[in-house]
Amino acid sequence: MNILGLIFARKGSKRLKNKNIKYLKNKPLIYWTLKLSKQKNKINNYLLSTNYSSINKLIKNFNIVTNGKRPEYLSTSKSTSYEVANYEIKKYEKKYSKINIIVLLQPTSPYRSNKILNKAINIFIDNKMTRSVVSYNKKFNKLFPNGNFYITSPELIRQEKNFFSNKSIFVPMSHPRFSIDIDTYSDYIEAKKYLEFLN
Repeated sequence: MNILGLIFARKGSKRLKNKNIKYLKNKPLIYWTLKLSKQKNKINNYLLSTNYSSINKLIKNFNIVTNGKRPEYLSTSKSTSYEVANYEIKKYEKKYSKINIIVLLQPTSPYRSNKILNKAINIFIDNKMTRSVVSYNKKFNKLFPNGNFYITSPELIRQEKNFFSNKSIFVPMSHPRFSIDIDTYSDYIEAKKYLEFLN
C-alpha cells in the first residue's frame, strides 16, 4: 500500500512573510516536517509541492521526491489545496505509482507525534478509507481542523474537492504543541515555547 506524505510549502505567505522557511531552533520551519521522512511511521513515500527553489535543494537530505517546481498559477493565495493536490497526484501517479492514502502534512505544524499519526492512519483504514481523518481543536464546543494532519485518498479528494468534510473523523491531540499552526507572528512566538521537543 502506498501511503504518501504530501507536503505543501507555498512561497508568498501574507500574514507571516516567508513562514515556511522562518527559523525554529536553528532550522527552517519546513525542516521539521521534512524530517518525518527519516522517522518510523506508516508513511512510506513523501512528495513535496513547492514553488521555493531553496526548499527543493533542501530535500536532497531526505527521502522525498518532487514533481518539479509548482506552477505559478497554483502558487497564489487563491489556489486551493484541492487544486494543488489534484495536480500533484496526477503527476506523481504517472511518474511513480498509484497512491492509496494521502497524508497532508503542513510545514506550519512543526510538532507531531508518530504514535498519533499512525493511530489516525489505522482509523482511516479501519473505516475502509471512506471517511477522511483529521486532527482537531475544540472551540466553543465545536471541532475545527488544526492543520497537524489530514488523511484521505485521491478518490475522496476528487469527490469532496477538499481534505475534509462534515463526514470526517476527528482525532484529538494529546498536547497543546500538536495544535500549533504557524500562520501569524503570535503563532510563531507560541511555537518557540516548546523548542525542547524538537530534535
